[in-house]
Amino acid sequence: EAKNITSLYLCPHDRKPLPRFQPSQSLTLRLILPGDDDPVERNFPVSSSPSPDFYRITVERNNNDPVSHYIHTSVNPHTILKVGAPRGEFCIDTTLFRPLAMIAEGVGIAPFVSMIEEAVESNSQRSITLFYSVQNQDEHAMPYHLKSLEAQYCNLKVVTIFRDEDESDACDYAGPMTVDLLRSVLHSNNFDF
Repeated sequence: EAKNITSLYLCPHDRKPLPRFQPSQSLTLRLILPGDDDPVERNFPVSSSPSPDFYRITVERNNNDPVSHYIHTSVNPHTILKVGAPRGEFCIDTTLFRPLAMIAEGVGIAPFVSMIEEAVESNSQRSITLFYSVQNQDEHAMPYHLKSLEAQYCNLKVVTIFRDEDESDACDYAGPMTVDLLRSVLHSNNFDF
């Protein structure tokens, strides 16, 4: 998805349909890491819209984090993982009409992609503006997918912000994300955030 960011598509081992979930709910993975007897649990937001066939999670590799390191180096298409049912309340209502502003940074984009995909697939009329801040192009997760969603959904505006001002030609805005920047794009305060 980007430098040090990958997505896993988790399919049911028994081939039964997966439980439906609310966009951006989280999955709990229970892993036994090499050299450790005790399982480790970690929550990851689902980064796809609800599907009976798979859950997608998007994970950033951090060499100081043994869980993300394990996922990036040891999980392969034949790995069987123990995964809890989706849960959490960080969700949107796609039936509302009040405009929505989303603010994401780095791999934190994952739950918002889930919400946006659901809005696209449900033909929601809700206007969504996504402010997405990353250091530079290398860290910009899912750039082509976000552009594709923006092309499919006329009510979506993706505003890409690179903190590295040397790459200003590859984004909408360069520098820090500020309240003034949000105001200049939104033009009103009639948004849910």
